[in-house]
Amino acid sequence: MDKQYHVIGDAQGSPWVLNLEPDTYRECQSRINWQRQPYDTNGPDHWVITTYDPSRGFVDANGRTYNPSPSPYTREAWDRFFERYGD
Repeated sequence: MDKQYHVIGDAQGSPWVLNLEPDTYRECQSRINWQRQPYDTNGPDHWVITTYDPSRGFVDANGRTYNPSPSPYTREAWDRFFERYGD
């Protein structure tokens, strides 16, 4: 499987990226399942699997786009992310 997917957590309209490194679709599903463990009562109320399109940003299967907060990642981490996608 192709590692091209990212998990977005969207807590009441404040999206963020769970991991800047791309994963397979199945790996993303596993990340979401782990995040939904019963003890996690403060996590986002919405998880979605997206791809990254340099012209649109993070896009889910329905075409909805997400503009996540840059935190908790450093500027250098985001620079490496954008280099991967040619931004």
